[in-house]
Amino acid sequence: MHDPTPTDDRCPSVFDRWHCGLRQGHGGLHTWTDAHGRTTWNDTAHGRRLPDL
Repeated sequence: MHDPTPTDDRCPSVFDRWHCGLRQGHGGLHTWTDAHGRTTWNDTAHGRRLPDL
């Protein structure tokens, strides 16, 4: 499980309530993983919320 507080080395991408848990500069999809599962999104979803889609 990832800490939801951003750090200097973590990717700044956010989608709805999820913060990407990968390092800055990673390739491919943004990913958040916790005990309930995994969420992935692309750059076009950054900063958006589910109700807005």
